[in-house]
Amino acid sequence: MPAPIRTPRIVQPPGGGRLFLRLLAATAVLLALAWTAYDYGRRQAGFAESTAGQTIAGLRQQIRDMTAERHDLKRRLAAAERAAQVDREALSRMRKVVEELEAKRMETERRSEFLRRVIAEGAKGGIEIRRLRIRPDAKDPLRYHLTFMLVQRVRSYPLTTGRLAVELEGRQGGKDRRLSLKQLSGGKQEYVKVRFKQFQDCALDIGLPEGFEPTRLRLDFKPSGKQLLPLSGVFDWQVEREH
Repeated sequence: MPAPIRTPRIVQPPGGGRLFLRLLAATAVLLALAWTAYDYGRRQAGFAESTAGQTIAGLRQQIRDMTAERHDLKRRLAAAERAAQVDREALSRMRKVVEELEAKRMETERRSEFLRRVIAEGAKGGIEIRRLRIRPDAKDPLRYHLTFMLVQRVRSYPLTTGRLAVELEGRQGGKDRRLSLKQLSGGKQEYVKVRFKQFQDCALDIGLPEGFEPTRLRLDFKPSGKQLLPLSGVFDWQVEREH
C-alpha cells in the first residue's frame, strides 16, 4: 500500500493561513497569466503584417501586467520570509514561480522586439537560438561540448540559409581576449553553415588555451539574403557540471 502523501507543515502565527492561501492563489493566477502570454506570443510567429501593430501592443500590455504581478509576488514572498510564516519547501516553490515568470516575461519581450524589427526592417523571417548547453569533456579539462538549436520564427518562411560565427570572450594573463571558432577548433572550422526550413541542431567541440578564463559566448548569424534578419546572441559561460 503506497505511503500517504504528506503536505508541508506551515509554521505561522494566528491568521497566517489566510495570507498563505492568498499567496498560493496569487501564484496560480500568475502561472496562468504567464502561460497565456507565452502561448499567445508563440502563436504570433505566422502573423500578418496588417495586425502586427496590434500584436506588439498586446504583448507589451501583457509584459506590463506580468511585471506588476511579479513585483507583487516578490513583495509578498519577502514579507512571508521576514515573518517566518511559510516553511522552507513552500518558499522554494514560490521562488521557482518567480523565476519561471521572469523567464516567460523575457521571452515575451524578445518576441515583441522581433515583431518590431521585422516591421521596421521589412524582413520576412528571422531565427532564434534555443537550448544552449555547455558541457565539459570527460577527459580533457580544456575541452567542451556545445549544443544548441537554431529555429525559424516565421513558420511560413521557405528556407533559412547563412553563416553563424562563434566567438568566445574571456580573460587571459590579466587581459581581455576573444577567440574565434577557428582558434577554438584548432583551425578545423571557421563558422557554422546554416541551412534549414524549421530548425537546425548544432554541435561544436572546442578547446581552450591554457590559462584562458571564458566569460561569454557570442553567436552571430549572417543571413545569405535580405529577407532574413541578422541575429547576435550573447550568453554567459555556464557549464553544466556532472552530479
